[in-house]
Amino acid sequence: MIEVSRKADETYRIVCCILLISLNLMFELNNTQWSIFFKAISIISFTIICFLFVYFSFKYKFKTQDLVVLTVLLVTEVICFIFHDNEALLLLIAAVLFFFLKEIDIINIYLWTLIIVFFITATLSFLGVLPLTADGFYVLGFGYKNRIGFILFSICLYTFFIIKNRYSNKLTTVIGYLLLFLTIFLEQALQDRTAMVLLLLLLVIYSTHIFKFNNKFFAILIISLPLILIAISLFLSFNLTRFEWINKLNELLSLRISLWNNDWSMYNLTIFPQQLNSYFSYITNYGQNVSVTALDGYFALGMLQHGIIFFMISIYSLMHMLFINLEDINDEKELLMCITVIFILYSFSENIPAVSYLCFLFPTAFSLKSSR
Repeated sequence: MIEVSRKADETYRIVCCILLISLNLMFELNNTQWSIFFKAISIISFTIICFLFVYFSFKYKFKTQDLVVLTVLLVTEVICFIFHDNEALLLLIAAVLFFFLKEIDIINIYLWTLIIVFFITATLSFLGVLPLTADGFYVLGFGYKNRIGFILFSICLYTFFIIKNRYSNKLTTVIGYLLLFLTIFLEQALQDRTAMVLLLLLLVIYSTHIFKFNNKFFAILIISLPLILIAISLFLSFNLTRFEWINKLNELLSLRISLWNNDWSMYNLTIFPQQLNSYFSYITNYGQNVSVTALDGYFALGMLQHGIIFFMISIYSLMHMLFINLEDINDEKELLMCITVIFILYSFSENIPAVSYLCFLFPTAFSLKSSR
């Protein structure tokens, strides 16, 4: 456990929030002069956090497990830095910074981060600094509809979690469910099928309390979910042209399986990270030739992009997180399990949950300790 003043603890969480906000806005405003301003804020806030982290370290009673976790994270950070894997590097840095925080505090940080980023980005889009629309949809400055869809999706899940765990009564429960249904409606308007389906699935699994079933086989199945998704992703990637049903699924997934198949045919699996710069072209139903370069699907392309070492650590961390929360399930952990599983499923077709400043999933999993 850690014993620090309440003011130091609150300051740490606030500065973590400022860091995530500045990183979000720095990347959203990448092609504008504001990017330099938010980069400066991110550097200043990161420096403050480092000083506070050192202060907390002197107050914290480290166990052997804690030292092992920190050592693995720091060594992997060095590897990612050497091989210029900035996405993985930021995930690991976030994991170290969140080392002293509880899951509910981390989720609260991401909730306020995304709310503030949403309103700032939306305001800038109305002022003409960022694009208001893209491909016929209102994206409010977020570039494309899946990104704003994920932002709304995450805000909804984080708010639902905080409401249920801090203000649990009948009125707040009703408000939480109304928020879920409102977000489903917004996701439908954005035609973000992934977010809409997963929100509906959240309602089902949380309402049925399936994670409280005392069944060993079911527990093993849930803990093995990341491995199952890897197996499914690779099977689809390598058998795209062999089965007609995979082609139909490929169309339903907006040609993501074609992306996976293309990258696996162009790159070899490596121990360390590598840059994936491949793309492929296809003809739309309207006869338009389109080139695609997206890296969607963490379980299909994560090991190819980040290398075997980082990918194995990330998968182990996710499975460990599922195990810890399922081991001693209660009302708080049940909802946390639901949200964790939903974000893992989201990672099957998208790479956004693996972005450190947008999603709590991987930083929390990397830094998770059974003693937290």
